[in-house]
Amino acid sequence: MNEALGIPPNNQYASLTPGLDARDEFTRCWLEQAILRLRRELAWVWRNHQPVDALAEALERRSLTEQRTRFFETDATAHYLHVRIEGGETPVRTGTGARGTFAWLAGELALSRAELFVTALGLAAARDAAVGNLIATLHGDAHQPLPTLRLAQWLWEETASLMPMMSPAHPLFARGILRRSEAQVEWNATISMPAIVAEILEGGLKDAPSEFECVAEPGGGAPVSVDLEIELLAGRMMHDPSQAQIVPVVLPFANSAMNANGVRPALEKISALTGRPIYAIRSSVVVTASILENAGAFCWLQGFDLMLPSQGMNGAINSLNILRPFPIYVFAALGDEGAGHDASTLPTLRIAALGYDERRGTWQTELNKSGLQADPEAVRECAYRFRLEAGEIANTVTALRRIGSPLTLEEMAAACQQEVGQQIGGQASLVVPRFRREDLVLDAQAGTQFEELLGAMRNLSRVHADWGTGRVWSDAGISAMFAGGPGTGKTMAAEVLAAELKLPMYRVDLSQVVNKYIGETEKNLRKLFDAAEQADLVLFFDEAEALFGQRMQARNSNDRFANIEVSYLLERMERFRGLAILATNRKKDLDEAFLRRLRYVIEFPMPAKAERLAIWKKSIPEQVSSVELDLDFLAREFALSGGNIRSIVLNACLQSASRGGKPALRMDAILTAVDREYEKIGRPLTREQKMQWQATYGATSRAAEVAQ
Repeated sequence: MNEALGIPPNNQYASLTPGLDARDEFTRCWLEQAILRLRRELAWVWRNHQPVDALAEALERRSLTEQRTRFFETDATAHYLHVRIEGGETPVRTGTGARGTFAWLAGELALSRAELFVTALGLAAARDAAVGNLIATLHGDAHQPLPTLRLAQWLWEETASLMPMMSPAHPLFARGILRRSEAQVEWNATISMPAIVAEILEGGLKDAPSEFECVAEPGGGAPVSVDLEIELLAGRMMHDPSQAQIVPVVLPFANSAMNANGVRPALEKISALTGRPIYAIRSSVVVTASILENAGAFCWLQGFDLMLPSQGMNGAINSLNILRPFPIYVFAALGDEGAGHDASTLPTLRIAALGYDERRGTWQTELNKSGLQADPEAVRECAYRFRLEAGEIANTVTALRRIGSPLTLEEMAAACQQEVGQQIGGQASLVVPRFRREDLVLDAQAGTQFEELLGAMRNLSRVHADWGTGRVWSDAGISAMFAGGPGTGKTMAAEVLAAELKLPMYRVDLSQVVNKYIGETEKNLRKLFDAAEQADLVLFFDEAEALFGQRMQARNSNDRFANIEVSYLLERMERFRGLAILATNRKKDLDEAFLRRLRYVIEFPMPAKAERLAIWKKSIPEQVSSVELDLDFLAREFALSGGNIRSIVLNACLQSASRGGKPALRMDAILTAVDREYEKIGRPLTREQKMQWQATYGATSRAAEVAQ
């Protein structure tokens, strides 16, 4: 019988599998209790050499109590096991034991003997695969190798002492030491212990599991220089908390990701002051509820703090709720829907962005490491225009290795823009510039102002960085207004600016920004501006009067909230670091406070004859013949905007293409298109004008047909 039960001759009962001896006396005692009781129960089940009948065992348990006791006294194997169980030690609390060990856990949670037995049962199944087979046999189900509270109650004499463990909020379950499955009857819920917890309880965990990485650990004392804000925060973290304490982390930019590289300098200072290492879930790990529970248990048992990454987090999981029972400090980048400022939330930890000089030095360091050379002006420009962190700069330089030296500004800027990966979403759409500087026709005054704006943007980074204006103006960018009637070149000018400055241009979609519900417009605008903070770009607000309207006297709550929207826009426009262009054809409807904050206000008037002639020439494609056109007549007679002229040329080309032959435009097609354009804008031409065209050019246009 002994051989059938697998009793080893050396009487070591802490495991079934050789080589799994317990590392300390406390753990050995409780593992022996678990293994011996499982074996004794198996001896009872096998007394008749028949398969286990769980129902019969349950029904006859009370009537067979005396018979079971007598069996333990008379059967050699059962009696041997029974004597070992009764004579074995079952220590409860201990003042010894390293942090995280089974002995430490017993004292930390003040576990009863019954609770210690259930923990030992879970530990035995986690550390020894053979124990699962033994448990499955007792269940009478080969597919159920995990213990249950029902099995624990059969094995433990003090059956009522297991009732507290029916609650899922029991500390052993809440703090991730044991896990339980969902079951209709609590007694039938399976109990398991994560492998990482089993290793820590036994004192056998030497290295952190692969899903965790050490972000910071105490070195040789506190750093030489520690910000007062960090020192005060660390002072609040000196004691062991009773539940999870959340440290909200504010990243340099709204679209920044919480990762080890970005927050390591600040966390190293905190770790040096608190004396506790800080571990993070690796950003490559898909974070599930199970991973979070493992992280909480790992950090609590070891005495570490935890950092949650932004990448890999499952949006459907409330990570802070899962971690709340664990008495640890958790660094997390909280969004709008994050935890509020309650008793479990500590003051915010603000991660400062690299300054211009730091970025410039990091660029040069990374380029030197890779053996790359770059134009110093390109390095300076990228360091200013793209507010990348150290890890992002390293990634960008890695991408540039294949290009080789010397690197140009265009190559470096393209790599930076790719690294930034703006995530503005549906609130703005990327615009690919279609026009060059020579395509833009402006009068003398507007042309001069446009060149000043272009020069200012080209010099902005150098003036802010080298002349010191960045400190006073918070590295703010430039805001400009383009005012004028429809088709006068406002959008074209914005595209030309973006192309000349080699900046990405985003057209703001007002339908996605403006919301009728109170507070939603500000929220959408904040997301839009925050997403554009990490790199210089052009934000183009068409029909800006819809957003930047005049503030009004507050007569009701709606008026007050409307004024708040305008005030918020004023403040964000002033802090925006790129180029913001507001286009409007109703300048008088804009709030006067905006005009003070705008660096440039450029009026786009209707073009005069000279400008119209230039626009006619530039609007006709090079491959289209225009020898039959009297452009001087068209520019003199028709006071149209540039947008109207380009529309006329396109319509004339579409109609002329049906004639076949080489691409060419004739006056009759142009004049017909002019007639239709005037009707479209609500200014139909007179009968006399149409008759004059027929007399002058012999036009066979629709205008001439009407005149007949």
